[in-house]
Amino acid sequence: MYDGCGMTLSKIFKKKEYAENFVKGNIRFSSPESYRKSEKEKYPGRHDDYEGMFYWVKEGSGNIIIKNKEKVPIEKIPIGISNVKLYSEYGIFSMYTIMSDVKKQISIDKKISNLGEWVVILKDTQEFINRIDEYRELHPELQMRYEFANYDNNDYSDINEDHMFKKRKEYDYQQEFRIVIAPENEIGYPYAIKIKMEDICTMVTIKDLYDIRVEDEN
Repeated sequence: MYDGCGMTLSKIFKKKEYAENFVKGNIRFSSPESYRKSEKEKYPGRHDDYEGMFYWVKEGSGNIIIKNKEKVPIEKIPIGISNVKLYSEYGIFSMYTIMSDVKKQISIDKKISNLGEWVVILKDTQEFINRIDEYRELHPELQMRYEFANYDNNDYSDINEDHMFKKRKEYDYQQEFRIVIAPENEIGYPYAIKIKMEDICTMVTIKDLYDIRVEDEN
């Protein structure tokens, strides 16, 4: 859960008009399928073959040890228990977390440039969370929740995990804060909600983000 310690949230966009639309308060949710189907070459930071998967096993990554000590290669596991697409009805809104360490240093991985050229930075992250909470209370049918992504190895997805907040390790540079909806009734994606944003955010370029720093008030 968000605790507001040493961080602020931002959103990176490919196009300026998308960033401006967010500043106007439009929060646009996409389906897991849209991430799986996006072009890998055109959207390298967005594309993820495993987005929304309930369970995955990377072929050839190890063996299963049976009681009699026989080893069975993972690629021989029946296909029925791998790559199960369970969360197609969910909606995702992803944000980039700007974090400072104990020395008040901010490190921005330049790989995030593959997410886009325009960045909307929240000037008051806690107020943004408050407004999301208010919207969530008014619209319980969306079953909205939020959390930081959990990055793990590429080989295995635990069946007991909350997979809407699970990402493979190769995406950890995105430092993702994710808002997820699980609507009670079927809706179409992309799906947008609207909250007040203009007073709590500012828009910059990705190059400006690389130069961000912490300044003491004292």
